[in-house]
Amino acid sequence: MKRPLIIGLALLLAWAACHRAAEAPEPAVSELAVREAHRRVEGLSPVLSALDSLMWQQPDSALAVLWDYLDDDGRDIARYVSTNETFDNHYAHLLTAELLYKNDYAQTNRAELQQAVAYFDSLIRPTPPFKWAGGIKKDLTPNLVFLDARAHYIDGVGYYEHDSVVEACAEYLKALETMEGRFDEKALTGHRARFMAYTFNRLGELFSGQFMMESAIDCYGKSVVFSKIEPTSIYGIANAYYRMGTQFDALEKKDTAFVYYRLALNALPDTNNSYYRDILSSMAFLDYQLTNDQGKAIDKLHHVAMQAIDEAEKNTRYMVIGSIYFMEQEYDAALPYLDSAYRASKDVAVQIQMAESLRDVYRNIGNEGKAEEYANFLSQYAVSNYEQKTAQSQLSNLYQNYHQRKAKIQNELEKARLRQRFFLFSVLLVLLFVAVTVLLLRRRHKIRIRATEEMLKSEGMLHAAELNDLRDINNQLQNENQKLAKQQESMHAKAKEKEYEALLNEEICMDLLQRFGKTDILTTIKPEEYAALSITPKEKQALAKAVMRHCPGFDSIIKAKYPTIRIADIDVCRFYLIGLSEQQIAVLLQKDYSTIWKRTKRLKEMMNCVEPRMHLRRLLFELEAQE
Repeated sequence: MKRPLIIGLALLLAWAACHRAAEAPEPAVSELAVREAHRRVEGLSPVLSALDSLMWQQPDSALAVLWDYLDDDGRDIARYVSTNETFDNHYAHLLTAELLYKNDYAQTNRAELQQAVAYFDSLIRPTPPFKWAGGIKKDLTPNLVFLDARAHYIDGVGYYEHDSVVEACAEYLKALETMEGRFDEKALTGHRARFMAYTFNRLGELFSGQFMMESAIDCYGKSVVFSKIEPTSIYGIANAYYRMGTQFDALEKKDTAFVYYRLALNALPDTNNSYYRDILSSMAFLDYQLTNDQGKAIDKLHHVAMQAIDEAEKNTRYMVIGSIYFMEQEYDAALPYLDSAYRASKDVAVQIQMAESLRDVYRNIGNEGKAEEYANFLSQYAVSNYEQKTAQSQLSNLYQNYHQRKAKIQNELEKARLRQRFFLFSVLLVLLFVAVTVLLLRRRHKIRIRATEEMLKSEGMLHAAELNDLRDINNQLQNENQKLAKQQESMHAKAKEKEYEALLNEEICMDLLQRFGKTDILTTIKPEEYAALSITPKEKQALAKAVMRHCPGFDSIIKAKYPTIRIADIDVCRFYLIGLSEQQIAVLLQKDYSTIWKRTKRLKEMMNCVEPRMHLRRLLFELEAQE
């Protein structure tokens, strides 16, 4: 009587005949519109961008914000954008569908979503996937590619909600192809990596529901890879490992299933969650299958059921207990657990599984009336073996074609890498040839020079003497040029020194330098106590004019050198240039010493110097510090 039970899987045994919904017509998009969309995507509507960002962190809060922007009929986007632009409207409908899904609501804007899918496709399809290693094409906006992939993913969700699993699978695979065909692996991080994990999870769930365990294992495994780059949640990796374990369990690979259940437990950050209890339940059932120790398994399941947070979860545990009793042919013991799980569950897949067991229980205890009641319930979800096999075949073909196309792209990338390496190798060979040729030519040239010198020597000392004279004359000219250059530099330095001394001898500069006399400025005393020593606006203007006379373009030189400098900082630079201290500057400007100290600290960091006066002298008058 034993039969394999896939505990914890989303069993979708009931599904209608596969049919392809009418695709939204692909809009005619001009090349100008495509370029405009690529240009605008980096400057999206602030409201849409903020909503998109919030969705990845708090989808429930993002949905609450969304309600405020919907029309009364809940379908058309009215106030999302400041202008009625096509791109923003399609983007808004995509966000609407994503938020409905992330908050467990059915799609209400399916037609608009499919129009958005066709629109985003039209924007990126003219640009073929890259044919070389190195990532996305420069003329294709990464955000636009990501939006197109998300549109296909959420379109697949809509198909899945209507039991069109083949169409859903095709859309999920299209989302993967869009990402993998346009992005290099190194670029699949952050939200992109999380999106890849979500997509592989959905495919794993879909294949699991169609009893395609090998494909489901493959998808859940890839989900783990991307979840390690960017976790979907704190339980994402553990859940993926658990789902892989259930698939191996269904394949009767019990030892491997047990390994993945252990991996799932180790990946959990805590034990106070339903994931932990799901794993324990599956491990208890697996342990029963391996050891046939019924009592131990049921005790564990009762213990897990006691930790359930609600009746729905408790009945899920009861479902496993009832299944064990059923497999042991203890029908009276199995009946209350199976019946409780059947009546309490709102999951059709669970109801189907329990109804099958209850039908068999009542048949075995001779209650044909009850057995017929559950048989009638099951009849409405019956799917012919032909339909199921057809769907599995279509899904298998889709997945195989996806892998073939992916392998083809990877093969093309590898060929491109080989071509690139061959090109680089060829360039290196050419460079090596050129280098060897140059060396040979130089060597021949040196040999000719030596031969010429030998010939000159053989012609006599006269030519040698003439050659030496020419060399002496050349050296003498070089020495004279160096002396002249040094004299010019010295004259320039003296002129600058005189210009700086002339600045210090300006009446306003002398007044400011002599103003403090022997006054001892204390930094602990408020500047108001030295109000008589403060600088007037007229004096500040006179100082600025004096600096400009002796250092034309002072302000522009400082601003060009340090673009982030403030106007107030330039005034402080004038004070430092003529030799005033921090304390004196604070008194002149009637500022707290701490304020001038902080401003000076910022100036030192900006100018990368220790002493502002010395630095400014070198910068403006090309004078070495003489402090």
